[in-house]
Formats: sequence, C-alpha cells, structure tokens
Amino acid sequence: MPAIAHLECARCHHHVSADTPQTVCPACAGSLYVRYDLDTLKQTATRPACSAEPSMWRYANVLPDAAPVTLGEG
Repeated sequence: MPAIAHLECARCHHHVSADTPQTVCPACAGSLYVRYDLDTLKQTATRPACSAEPSMWRYANVLPDAAPVTLGEG
C-alpha cells in the first residue's frame, strides 16, 4: 500500500495529519479523504492494473495489505 500523504477535508480542503485515526475535520466537521503519495506508487508499482485479473485485486497497489479472497464473483 502506498504511503498516506495526509487527510484532506472534503468541505474546507484543510490538510490533517494521518498519524492519528480520525474521520471528521477538526475545523469544520467535514468528511476526511485519504490522500496517498502517488509519486512513490508510480515508482514502486509492480504491475499495471490493465494486465491483471478482472477483479478488485487488480488495484492491490492502492489497497491495504490483505490476502485476496474471492468467491468466484465476476
């Protein structure tokens, strides 16, 4: 999983540190979105999404570390 750069408020665009888990902006109580360090991801990506299997696991480079689980869904 790529490193989290910061959390960003959807309402006021305030940047918040991702060191402590939180879900709302301390400034306006808006929802916080995770912003990843995508430049690092571009350098360390092991396989492009377009050549992977047709499931959500083709996005494993940007998902939290977890073993793929499937029930054979399409």
